[in-house]
Amino acid sequence: MAALDPMFQRRRKRRLLFDDGGGASYLDLDADPIGPPRRVMDAAWAGASREVELALSPDGRLALVLSTRDDLPGGSSELEARRLPEATNGPIEPVELVLPAGLTRKSVVFTPDGALVLGGNALSLELWQLGAPHAEALAVPGDRYELPALIRVGVSPRGRVVYAATGSTRSPHLNEMVAWAPGGALARRTPHPVKLRSLSVSPDGLFLAVGTDDGQLEVWVAGDDVP
Repeated sequence: MAALDPMFQRRRKRRLLFDDGGGASYLDLDADPIGPPRRVMDAAWAGASREVELALSPDGRLALVLSTRDDLPGGSSELEARRLPEATNGPIEPVELVLPAGLTRKSVVFTPDGALVLGGNALSLELWQLGAPHAEALAVPGDRYELPALIRVGVSPRGRVVYAATGSTRSPHLNEMVAWAPGGALARRTPHPVKLRSLSVSPDGLFLAVGTDDGQLEVWVAGDDVP
């Protein structure tokens, strides 16, 4: 992954992107005083049974909103992007995304350098390069690595480990945490007795917070190196 140049680091914005119930909004944490929040987009998922996942680029300038609906035949998802302004009161601009159609996407997360987006669908993990005309599949040597029942994706702070939480109430053998190095061989698969629902990597990369289908929150020791 490309290293961040010093100018890029100085332009980073400390911002908080969140679902406000009626849409996606953000707070500029560098503003004095902080707030009020600005609406990024209205909720396309309002009134529907949808899961919503938000992702904000490391520089605080690109917001991604993924809404997924599982109660339709074959599932349905919508991914939208907005370019946030450099100045607090600048315009918020839509960004066109060109991605393969026909896939129900379940998760989206930026890599630490902000150059790539990891997107999980119901069958595999996708890798999107910002500015590229089409998405590509994240592959391991020899073949594309498929992940049936993928739920959530996470990446370690230094970008050295990708984590994927999978789960299925009908197929318990698919309940597991998968970890590997991007472009490298599969490193570890950890079975779990119930379906995994959420995944978050700690800022130091040493722990994983995992939410399960039975309402439990578990903390796993991870480390920023593939064991």
